[in-house]
Amino acid sequence: EVGMERYCRWLKKRLQAFRDEQGHEPLRRCRGEVDFSHNRLNNQMVWLLLETLAQFEVHTALLKLFANLISQEGVLAICEFIRANQRAEPLQELHLSHNEIDDTCALELLRTLHSQRPRYPPRRSQEGDGAGVAPVWLRLNHNRIRDPEQVRRTAENSGITFCTAWDRNACGTSRCCRRECPLVHLYAFNVQGNRSSAARESASGRQAANGGANASGGAGRGQRGGRRRYVANGGAGSGGGGGGASTAASPSQ
Repeated sequence: EVGMERYCRWLKKRLQAFRDEQGHEPLRRCRGEVDFSHNRLNNQMVWLLLETLAQFEVHTALLKLFANLISQEGVLAICEFIRANQRAEPLQELHLSHNEIDDTCALELLRTLHSQRPRYPPRRSQEGDGAGVAPVWLRLNHNRIRDPEQVRRTAENSGITFCTAWDRNACGTSRCCRRECPLVHLYAFNVQGNRSSAARESASGRQAANGGANASGGAGRGQRGGRRRYVANGGAGSGGGGGGASTAASPSQ
């Protein structure tokens, strides 16, 4: 969390400087890609990051948070970001696979997107077709969703429309085979069971079994390899709305 706090302080300075020079609109329309996948982000870190992006009204078109430690509070942070960042263009892709998200959290996320109609589904460029609406590309596979079918039935009963995108030749991140555009693409939603979590639990068990030996082996060695990498791409472009630049930081832990 200390590393994320430091990163967000750095990011605020960058975004403030850009906004002072270019104004608000380029950030609201920059089609930014924010990629913090494989960073062991916990819920508090997600809150810190999304609060910063919402404060500066950054158009986060692609939000990649897969393979982290996100559970209920992290999903609530994402829902709040969707509701709060109204002046920016909407999310187009949300990658949350390989986390700790359960059935209730998945439904809350779907209901939040549904509550933001007609802003969602978002307008985006489509292959050979100019601009049009396309479902939010939502990846929730490999989480802790116990009954994906029940989640889908409950969503349907609430009026939430979706497509499973089972035919990738017909459906993709910017297109859908359905005549009436659904709210989201739930690609691979039935594939659950977080293998990363299982691996962590197995590793924790081995660590506990070897606890005595580790405890006698020296106090300082357990902190090796603790450096995390944080990357945010496409945050502030150099033009009036293109968003072509990228920013990256690797704060030491």
